[in-house]
Amino acid sequence: AWVGTVGGKNYFFGTYSIYNTISASSDSYIGNDGQWKGALYATSTITKTKEEKLEYEFEKTAAAITAEVKSGATVVLPTSGTVFSDVKATYAKKTEADKATVDGGNITFGMVGTTTRIWFTVTLTCGDKELVEEFYFDVQPVEFKDVTECLTGVKVGDEVFIKGVVTKVYTVSGKDPYAMITDGINEFEVFGAVKEGSTLDYSDLAVGKVIKASGAYTVYNGIKETSKGTSVIYSADEATDQDKVNATRIELAIADQFANATDVQLATKGTTFTDTKISWALKSGTGVTITDNKMSVTQGSETTTVTFTATITCGDATATKDITFKVYPTNTAKVYSTVTTNTNAAADGINLTTTLGLDDDIFEVTYAKGDGSDNAAIRTDGVRLYGKSGKATGNSLTFTAETGYKIDWVVIYFDSESDGACAVVKVGDTVLTATDGVYTVNGTTFTLIDDNSNVTKNTQVRFQKIAIHYSVVE
Repeated sequence: AWVGTVGGKNYFFGTYSIYNTISASSDSYIGNDGQWKGALYATSTITKTKEEKLEYEFEKTAAAITAEVKSGATVVLPTSGTVFSDVKATYAKKTEADKATVDGGNITFGMVGTTTRIWFTVTLTCGDKELVEEFYFDVQPVEFKDVTECLTGVKVGDEVFIKGVVTKVYTVSGKDPYAMITDGINEFEVFGAVKEGSTLDYSDLAVGKVIKASGAYTVYNGIKETSKGTSVIYSADEATDQDKVNATRIELAIADQFANATDVQLATKGTTFTDTKISWALKSGTGVTITDNKMSVTQGSETTTVTFTATITCGDATATKDITFKVYPTNTAKVYSTVTTNTNAAADGINLTTTLGLDDDIFEVTYAKGDGSDNAAIRTDGVRLYGKSGKATGNSLTFTAETGYKIDWVVIYFDSESDGACAVVKVGDTVLTATDGVYTVNGTTFTLIDDNSNVTKNTQVRFQKIAIHYSVVE
């Protein structure tokens, strides 16, 4: 037996290993002959100093610490002694900026993009005695997600850990830098100067590299991006074949067709990755044919919708993309900005016909500022009309057919950031309503205006292009 009573006294046999208790080792205290080699006679409870209690409880706490933890994990540490209940423990971060929160004995770690060592202090007290020690956890990096997966369910202010192929790097002195990345389906902008602790800067990036980055999610002018001052860039690696076909996929687009065309060459390789190969096939629609990756267009009397399928390959990697566009009938004009530098309409009454890509033998376009908060912006990517809170007559464009022509209908391609409810199309004093996106004019003139009469803010009506179908009249 390890414990025995002889003459009313307790005898403990074994090694003295922890305070207030005694354990035994058969190798140490009982020989092969079964004889007792040693004994400790205990007549009363063993007491320890406060300092000894503190040292012991710190050893117990240290034993509970796992060196590595996952991003987002919570570790629970004791706040009272495991043996000595009069020992209390409090915890704190050494550096306030570190990604961890301390609540009593609960330490919750934030998301990090690379293995991060975070130091803490534990303060153990026993009566008037105190022991302060340091310890750390190595926080393992979070999983970086492709752009589309990362944006699924994300809310403004959420921290995102995102990866993608760089399609553009912008670094101009005095301007906020950014890098545009893609997974072949969606795009995302890593925006603004990187914060302290970032492994890389924008000068380390190049188009075609695959980067991992993080930051607080926001949306500005329709662009999904990291908030200024929150960006961190961790790595920039070579693209795999799958990365290459994905990046090429995002490059492909076919514009709506406004004229007959023969043997228009379609892309056969990527722009960023020229070692990708592209082949084309007609999936649905009429008025267009494909031969040897060349497109021919034959306009009809009605607008048709056409879908092409592009197949991109690189090595064993592959991706496909369906691209849908319209073929407009004969006598359809395209309104679009022809400027190469962003500018503003100069004054009331200015003629913008050729600036907006129209034939001045057929049309005239006249601008009016009205009560707009500024003059209309003629940008490289479209036109912006400005309104003014509570006013019905903001910036406007009036389109008029010259003698011998009539405007049948129009389709306006509004920008995603346009205040659509304030975009009003009028023929005289009559407000038109679009049916399936088509405004029926059936006359010689119409006006597009930014009407803020029903809103309490200044708005913008933005469009990328307008299709105007016209007829020749006697």
